[in-house]
Amino acid sequence: MAKILAQRQIDAIFSKISQKRVDTPREATKSSEIEESVRVYDWRHPDRISRDQLWILENLHDNFARYLEATLSSYLREVVDVELVSVAQMVYSEFIGSLPNPSCTLSFTIEPSGGLAIIDLGYSIVFRLVDRLFGGKGDHFEPNRELTNIEKTLMRDITGRILNDLETAWSRTAELKMKVKELETNPQFMQIVLPNEVVVIMCLGVDSELANGLVNICYPYTTLEPFLPRLNPEYWVTSGQTESEADVGKEQKERLMQEIYVTLKARLSETDVTLRDLTKMRAGDVLRLDARARDNILLFVEDSPKFLAQPGLLGRRMAAKIISQITHKGGESRNGSE
Repeated sequence: MAKILAQRQIDAIFSKISQKRVDTPREATKSSEIEESVRVYDWRHPDRISRDQLWILENLHDNFARYLEATLSSYLREVVDVELVSVAQMVYSEFIGSLPNPSCTLSFTIEPSGGLAIIDLGYSIVFRLVDRLFGGKGDHFEPNRELTNIEKTLMRDITGRILNDLETAWSRTAELKMKVKELETNPQFMQIVLPNEVVVIMCLGVDSELANGLVNICYPYTTLEPFLPRLNPEYWVTSGQTESEADVGKEQKERLMQEIYVTLKARLSETDVTLRDLTKMRAGDVLRLDARARDNILLFVEDSPKFLAQPGLLGRRMAAKIISQITHKGGESRNGSE
């Protein structure tokens, strides 16, 4: 026998149906909000360091770029520009796979934590440094061969100097000691952490007349982990130094530039001759110059006129006494101390 519903039961059923119809848009809204809050996580590019900490690292290595400018300028004996190009997080295997073979890749220790990190110097920079320091003009470049033992020793010494600059850049955050551990020309042999370990890559671009390339610094997350509490804006501001980083970098550049050797040449005078007279010249011929014997001569610094001077003798050697400084190419000069 079929069961007959009372009116009260029928009203309750329609009431529940109406309630569900009202709740449906609300539930849909809640579901869309959840979907908007969910983002895709890329396991190959994990973000284990916060944006604030990356910002501190970026500022820290901006300062390091200025120190590196001064160091490379002293080695190459020319003006070098260094700029932080990018900051990225990736896994270690991806970083190693991006390096060319052969390369100049060095691991170094960071005390007191005992962690390891990597610095990779672009091959174009390396060979121009080597050629310059061995007396060349810095234009000798052989990218398809490995470094010799002598060149490796030289690059270890240069990298030690670069790590001193990196220590100075880190000094505002932590007192660290960095030391070169190993040099490899095949980056695949440089295994300081597991392939899937998260690393932070600081990429710096080097630009000069002689050398152009990249310098990459790789910090594994396990190496940075002890210092992460200090990589926050509050600590960065409260630990500010009384002297700005820009002034420190400027003083270091000036100090290093003072140690650079330059070529100083004196030019007595000049004159014009025809090609016919030039071909007839023989030993013993006298060439008359346009200047008089008592006229000032030009002193050139690296082929640029910088001073006016008086020629003379100092003992048994020829000498030049500076009397003024040339302010521009038009020839006007400013008197200076003799």
